Amino acid sequence: MPAEAGPRRLVRRAEHVVVPWRNGRGTTTELAVEPPGATFDRGLRWRLSAAAVTEDGPFSRFAGLTRTLVLLDGPVLELEVDGQVVRLDRPFALARFPGGATPGGRVPEGPVRDLNWMVADGLAH
Repeated sequence: MPAEAGPRRLVRRAEHVVVPWRNGRGTTTELAVEPPGATFDRGLRWRLSAAAVTEDGPFSRFAGLTRTLVLLDGPVLELEVDGQVVRLDRPFALARFPGGATPGGRVPEGPVRDLNWMVADGLAH
């Protein structure tokens, strides 16, 4: 039997929170967090966010979470995760990887915008 979904609530743009990346190289816009107000250090079940990737460099690590990254806009995002390269080169292309990995990203043809869904390990498949 599927788990009961909690009450649904529209999250308006004015409620979105812009937070710096852990590595200090950019910001992400939190679109939704469960439970509301949770942080990576305090009870996070999942987080949906969007970010612009404007330069090559390391991505932050999030041990205990599974990450799904989706290319929203822009030409190409290349991710290298634990020695494997994943090329996202069309809208809605996605990559899923462990948050504890040490990923790096390249934007060889210019900036991109991505959607990032992080879910606590074991919470969803």
